[in-house]
Amino acid sequence: MRECWLFDAHGKWLDERLQGYRLQRGAYARIEADAKGRLLSKALGLELRADGKLVRFFSEQGERLRTHAEERAARSAAERQMGERDARIAELEAQLKASRRAPS
Repeated sequence: MRECWLFDAHGKWLDERLQGYRLQRGAYARIEADAKGRLLSKALGLELRADGKLVRFFSEQGERLRTHAEERAARSAAERQMGERDARIAELEAQLKASRRAPS
């Protein structure tokens, strides 16, 4: 299934900032919004929405997918938290070992 999407980030060239077209019988036909006003990509299985200067992608359940930058930041934050957790575990293990060696 072939689709073509047009996005005008500044709203200067298109009447609607986000437009989709799907190949049907050798010609591209405009993808109309569904009953909920959503533009759905059958090829991707995702909903597309204009959001500021970005096109945002949403799952079929309505969950917003992260951009590459958002995903990278989230992974960095998770790795930092894991490092802090690992450091705390090592600190507690050292304290436990020290307390076992200390005379009662």
